[in-house]
This record gives sequence, structure tokens and C-alpha cells, in this order.
Amino acid sequence: MLARAVVAFGWHGFILPSDFVKWANSKHLSIPSKLISAVQKTKPITGFTIREQNPNAIVFKEKTEAEKWLHESNMSELNALRFRYQEDRVKIRKKRAEENINPKSRTSLLKIVIGVAVDKYRYDSKANVTYTASQIQSSVERAGLTIDDDTVRRWLREAAELLKDPK
Repeated sequence: MLARAVVAFGWHGFILPSDFVKWANSKHLSIPSKLISAVQKTKPITGFTIREQNPNAIVFKEKTEAEKWLHESNMSELNALRFRYQEDRVKIRKKRAEENINPKSRTSLLKIVIGVAVDKYRYDSKANVTYTASQIQSSVERAGLTIDDDTVRRWLREAAELLKDPK
């Protein structure tokens, strides 16, 4: 691996480890002696052209006006997306609040549910085993809609409670 050329940040092309060690020594950088001896023991690979370092690669410069403008426009776009996301969340909350049925409408709906279940499906809330929920679920599916039979059972139980204690 020490003989293989690798891509290095700021360089056009490849750099050999032996050339890296030379460069680091010229910059008075500390390199472990084990690395230096291992690189010196390897045979250099032929066929690679060592290119010069890009002089602008490591230099940090002030942002240009275009870069500042791009950053500001990205931030304003990000803020707009955040605002739109918050608006969507508010709309979802409002929609959920609208879905909550007021108590009188809920009672009326439960009366309809229990009335249809008793009359059409012969629902008996006192029976140990009842197939009313699965029958209603099948009817809903025949109408082209979907509902879980556990959901139907839950609404039937709630409607049956209303039947025991009508308000």
C-alpha cells in the first residue's frame, strides 16, 4: 500500500507516499519514523506522473460577493421551506380538529350505527360470539371502501354502551 499512488486533497492527479514524505520534510512536518523507513524500503511504482500541487488548494480566502449571495439565497430558501413545513403542520392540526365530531353529532352517528347493526345484521351486544363486525366490514368492502373489522367492533361496542344509557 505504501508504494501505491493515492489522490490527495489539493493535488492535481496522484501523489506517491515517498513524494509525500519529501514534501512533509520540506515543510518541517513531524512524520513517524516507522512510516519514513517503510516508505524508503518500498520499491517505487513506475508509470505515474507526479504533478504539481494546485497553489490555490490549501489557501483559505474570503467569500466573494457571489458566494455570499448564494449562501444567503440558500438560507432564504431553507427558511421558506421551514415556513411551508410549519404551515403544513398547522393545516394538518386544523384538519384533525375539524375531524373531531361534536358530542351531539357523535351521539347521532352512534345511534345510526347501532340501529343499522341491530336491524340489518341482527346485532346482539349481550351475545358471547357475534359475526356482525365481519359482516359490516364485508358490506363496506363490497361498497368499494376499506375498514378493519376491529374498528367496526370498537364502534359497535361504543354504540352498544349508548344503547344501555341513552342521553
